Amino acid sequence: MGRGEASQQRCAPPGVNPRSLPAATLDQDRRLLEATIDDVAARTERALLAAYVGRRERSPEERFRDAFLTLVDLAGNEPAAFKLWLVDGVGAGPDALARADSLRALLERLASAAFEGRRHEPAMPSELVKAIVGGLHLVIHARLRADRADELAELAPDLLAWALSYRPPNGRLMPRRMPDPDPVPSPSPRPSRPDDAVDALVGDRERRLLETTADAHRGGTHWPNAIGTGFYTFFASLAGDARGARLGDLATRSGGTAALSLCETLTASCETLLAGGYRLSPWTPPIASEAIGASVAAAFHEYVQEGRADRLYELAPVATFLALAPFVSNAQATAIATESSPSASPR
Repeated sequence: MGRGEASQQRCAPPGVNPRSLPAATLDQDRRLLEATIDDVAARTERALLAAYVGRRERSPEERFRDAFLTLVDLAGNEPAAFKLWLVDGVGAGPDALARADSLRALLERLASAAFEGRRHEPAMPSELVKAIVGGLHLVIHARLRADRADELAELAPDLLAWALSYRPPNGRLMPRRMPDPDPVPSPSPRPSRPDDAVDALVGDRERRLLETTADAHRGGTHWPNAIGTGFYTFFASLAGDARGARLGDLATRSGGTAALSLCETLTASCETLLAGGYRLSPWTPPIASEAIGASVAAAFHEYVQEGRADRLYELAPVATFLALAPFVSNAQATAIATESSPSASPR
């Protein structure tokens, strides 16, 4: 199906064959959809910037809090408009996807300023800022998609506590080398559709992620080290499979909807892995497990969109640090993410 046909199908009213509608009607519907999304996006950007710059006597971190709380208020007051912008609009093609990405880009700028405003700390790596903001974005996306935007106001303080709890790692998160080709057999039976092949690929590797981590933990490995092993195995096996290159094509062809669905599945798997973290740090906010999973999924999604599926193994150190830092010391999270593993110590 070509891009024009896909746009026609999206703009047609439910139950109506788009081919039976005049082209002018479809074009008018498309322009109305784009105008609605542009309006909510522009109003939101103005409101967030006003909240951020309105009280210059406050620190950049406090102003980032103000901006994020403003975003949550807007989403709670206009859930239908935000769902159209950030959820439904994502499936309307690359242009609509770019409009949805504009919110994340703005939050990244404000979050970067918040981290940079901390004195006596090195700079927060940009890949971590992007992943943390991507996690916030995906948590909002999930609530909008499920028509549960009313939950965001209650979750916002803990989401901010999670996001701003990160400190720069104690060293550079260097990617590990690409391992030998993955020996895991391809899922069977043979999928009937290309998208099913990608679903099978990621589902197979997610099962391996859970199994590898559980096996390492049962074998006496401390939970933090098991997390590092699991993430490396997961991302390296995806990168080493020739079908992994199809992930980028899937994200492009679908306008991002199928890849976002895979992100939700990955988020849920990460939540399962992080149960051990709460035994080390029971005071970490409950929403942190979802937010961490979402941040890992956001980093995964960015690699997929940019056609870097064959280099997904580079995400292992970032994913490991994101997963461990809210539960253990910064030094230990960094050490495990970079392959040096001291004994486990609570955060």
